[in-house]
Amino acid sequence: MLLWLFNGAVIHAVNAQEIELVRHIHFGNIVVKDNTSQGYIDIDALGNISHSHHFLVISPGHPGEILLTEFAPSAEIYVSARITQPRTTSTKVSPESFELAAVNVSNVVVTEGNGSAEITFGGTLLNSGSSRGHYADTDYTMRLRLLFQY
Repeated sequence: MLLWLFNGAVIHAVNAQEIELVRHIHFGNIVVKDNTSQGYIDIDALGNISHSHHFLVISPGHPGEILLTEFAPSAEIYVSARITQPRTTSTKVSPESFELAAVNVSNVVVTEGNGSAEITFGGTLLNSGSSRGHYADTDYTMRLRLLFQY
């Protein structure tokens, strides 16, 4: 089963299992204060945030969250991530973009007794480090896929 992360969709599996995107990953409201070299901002699956000196965090972000329901109790579900669009796009034209370098997600999740599981995922975002341009004050998005094997 494949899940594209966009628009908070609910995906229905063949055997009535459901996969719901509860919350998109959000890296927060940030400022790139040094773009002369590449830096990072990282959010782990628990919501812990770390970043290099290149970034100033105005308001912190949060990990993404997915809810699985209607699976068998105590089922092992294998999770893998693939970054399908590593470079960001923006709502306004920006001379610079970010790169999603990694997705932080557990490889195996075990469902609860009621057949549900909550999966949180984080990621690592990089600035360009080009020093040629600036980042526009706008929203930036990227795409990734999570694959669930049951």
